[in-house]
Parts: sequence; C-alpha cells; structure tokens
Amino acid sequence: MESLDSVRSTDIVQCVRGPDRGLIPTTQRERDAAQAVSGVAEDAGETIKQDAAAATDQVVGQAQSSADTVRGDAGVAVEQTKDDTRQARAAS
Repeated sequence: MESLDSVRSTDIVQCVRGPDRGLIPTTQRERDAAQAVSGVAEDAGETIKQDAAAATDQVVGQAQSSADTVRGDAGVAVEQTKDDTRQARAAS
C-alpha cells in the first residue's frame, strides 16, 4: 500500500476503511488488480459448480445403472424360483 505522501495528484485514489478503522488509499491499479483476482475467483467458483454437477450426474447415472442391474437380477431369481417350483410340483 502506498502512503498518502506517495500518492500523486494524477493518481485516481479511492480510500477503504482499514482494520484499525483508518482510511487506506488504493490506486486505480490496485483496484484493477483486486477486480482481476475477484474475476479469477468467480471463474474458479463456476468451474467448481460445473465439476460438482458433472460428478453428481455421474453418481446418479451409476446408481440408476446399479438399480437396473439389481432389478434384472431379482427378475432372474424370481423366474428361477418359479421354474424350481414347477419342477418340484411335477416331480411330486
């Protein structure tokens, strides 16, 4: 941070309230840098949201596939039980 003495009259100065409640000058250059960092953080946040959505979709897809497999296996087991019952009745 620059002190007030080092700020030229041609600099665009904006003051922010510091932690000790004093005013801290910031130049336009410093504001631009802060805005750039903020933009990068927003982009990173969007990327994280997109990655989380993709991961959620993948997990949901895997769960649906697993459920379909279980349903299929259960159907096969039911049919096998029916066949076994028919064979047992026929044998008796």
